[in-house]
Amino acid sequence: MQQERVVPDWGVKPERPRGIGHHVQRAIVLLIFIGVAFALTFAVGPIWGFAPVFMINIGIGLAAFWWVNNQGLLALRSVGATRCSAEQEPRVWNIARGLASDMRIKPPVLYVIEDGGPNSMTCMARGPALAFTKSLLTAYTRTELEAVIAHGLVRLASGTIDRAMLSVALGPLGTKSLPAVGGADDVHACAVTRYPPALADAIEKAEPRSGRFASFWFVATGGGHRARDERVAAIRDL
Repeated sequence: MQQERVVPDWGVKPERPRGIGHHVQRAIVLLIFIGVAFALTFAVGPIWGFAPVFMINIGIGLAAFWWVNNQGLLALRSVGATRCSAEQEPRVWNIARGLASDMRIKPPVLYVIEDGGPNSMTCMARGPALAFTKSLLTAYTRTELEAVIAHGLVRLASGTIDRAMLSVALGPLGTKSLPAVGGADDVHACAVTRYPPALADAIEKAEPRSGRFASFWFVATGGGHRARDERVAAIRDL
């Protein structure tokens, strides 16, 4: 029998996969949809007929479901990420598969981003996905790459990416509810690799991103991210 891997947590509790904030967001979205559906039904139902309005409501619901659940796919498309195979990037594949097995989570699909400085993206794109810029794959050492992958897997396992996708889908309404990047996820990524300096170095070497999909990036400005210097200082104190 394989012995369960015990890792330190340095006194920091992991993010709850689906905390109260996540459920409140889901409830708000559901209530907004119900409100729109009722308003549309009573406003134009007597004119167009209730059957057509019912079909329109179903269409709106399906569109909203697609919008929320495809933010990760839209983020990958926005940076021109392409899916990579084990033959193309054996090092990153081996590390990702090994860490996912240690953490007992589903291995992510891996993508490569050709342009931009060193950074990575974590999202759900019809399943867990990790994307890495080409410059990161060429410039980072094995331990630094392992730290980046561990960080992404921690975010996927904790459910914060699922929450981030809903917040991004809500636009300005979801800005204040974006899950924090840095802090607990940094600590638990270090717990997985057991080598905090590698994550600190990886964050320092990364080129921060910004924009609507900032919360999916490893290092970014905005999108719920703690300042890079604060993250590095906290990790070096572990």
